[in-house]
Amino acid sequence: MSKELEALNELSHRLASVDTSKTIEEAHYDVFPIIRKALTPPTADEVCEALSEYLGCDVTFKDNVFWYKTIIYDNEQWVRDISLKDLSNDKRFDLITLIGRFYEGLEK
Repeated sequence: MSKELEALNELSHRLASVDTSKTIEEAHYDVFPIIRKALTPPTADEVCEALSEYLGCDVTFKDNVFWYKTIIYDNEQWVRDISLKDLSNDKRFDLITLIGRFYEGLEK
């Protein structure tokens, strides 16, 4: 778990143990799921879905690599060639960041 998520969980536990009014509870507790989602690395499925949308073909995650399907001479093949350079040239920094956050999450 990242240090940000640990801090958020600690804050959540502290606020839960404090006697607060309903309006303060509502003001704070509805924000936690949003913050937690923003701090949680994306799943392989979420990255595959985003890359599939961008590439216009199926993408899968296997052996720690994102693979996409392509047609070569009427044969279907899985190709391991999702290039960060291509994403950069297309100015798809959102996908580069998504992939980076995914792999960062695997390391933890």
